[in-house]
Formats: sequence, structure tokens, C-alpha cells
Amino acid sequence: ILQYETIAEQNENMAAKGAKYKKSRFTDKKLSDIKGLLFKDPVTKKTASVTDKKVAYFKKVAKAVTKGAKTDYEKVLKIYEYVAKNFYYDDIAFSTGTKQYTDPYKNLYNLRNKKKSANSTSDGKVATVCTGMGGIVVALARQLDIPARLVNGHHVGLGSQQYNNWSTEPNPEKVDHWWAEVYVDGRWIVVDPTAGNSNKYDRK
Repeated sequence: ILQYETIAEQNENMAAKGAKYKKSRFTDKKLSDIKGLLFKDPVTKKTASVTDKKVAYFKKVAKAVTKGAKTDYEKVLKIYEYVAKNFYYDDIAFSTGTKQYTDPYKNLYNLRNKKKSANSTSDGKVATVCTGMGGIVVALARQLDIPARLVNGHHVGLGSQQYNNWSTEPNPEKVDHWWAEVYVDGRWIVVDPTAGNSNKYDRK
């Protein structure tokens, strides 16, 4: 499709730039490189610290979620399935750009302990957006010494009530989606739990 040649070229350029970074850039278990993106409270605008206690919790959850997996690929697959299956996508938070709760520690803790909060219920339902889901993948993968990073770009159909395809998409250059990439078997692969998620929890 001719109108998407530019998009394809941009993707290739970004992939080439990303390949120049050392993998060690994406192994920080305290998530310092994406702390401001993930740990900022959407209401108070304050950024929470990532303590040793939180890191230990991430590691505990990562081991529990990937139990039985032997290879890095198997571990990442289990993380992906866990996030896609258990978290809920908040369309209202996405469309309005408000109350996007993306803190991976709080979201995991509230889910696993059925803790009620501004974006969770007492029965373990936790609402977040793509950034939050991708952030959990990164947080858990890094605890297993698997390099992981958050990236953003465009997702076909996001931002509209009716999902589009590449022929009907009105604005393919719009940056409106976050997902994770992990380094497995010598290359970066896309891990997008939002795409595999069908749980909806739109908080008013």
C-alpha cells in the first residue's frame, strides 16, 4: 500500500536506532529509565519511588508467573499470557487521557491481593491502559535478567469506537499506543498484552 511506505521506512529507521543501544540499557530492575512514565500518579502527579521492597515483589511475582518455564522465550510467553488474561483495559481512561493508572507495583499488588483502590475492585479487577500493561511486562522480565523496554507508536483502530484496518485507518502516523519489547534468542521481539486482552473495565 503506497501510503504506508513512509510508515514502514520509519519503523525500519527506529528499529535500527534501537539496535544501537546496548542491552544493558534495558536491564535496570528499579526501572529508572521509565520511572517517570509508569510511577506517576495521574491525580496527584507525584512520582512514587521504586524501593528495594518493590523490586523484591516484582521478582517474587515474576518467579511465580513463570514457574515451570525453562527458556527465556517460555518465560516471556507466560508473562504475556498472565498480563493479557488478568488485567482490564480502560477505554475511558485511554480516550480521555485521564486517570491512567500505570504503576506496575500497585497494579500487581492490587490484583494479587484483591485490594480495592481508585482503579481496582475488591474482587481483583484492575483497570489500566496499554502503558500499564506493557510496563508490567518490562518490570517482570527484567527481574529474570531478560532485557526489556517500553516503546510507543501507532496501533490500528485505537482511538475510535469502530476498529479500522490498514485500508480504512485515518491517521496511521498518530502515536497512540505503548507496548513492550524483550530481548530473546538474540533479537528484540514485540510483546503486546493489550492486543491479546479482551477484558474491559471502563471506570466512570
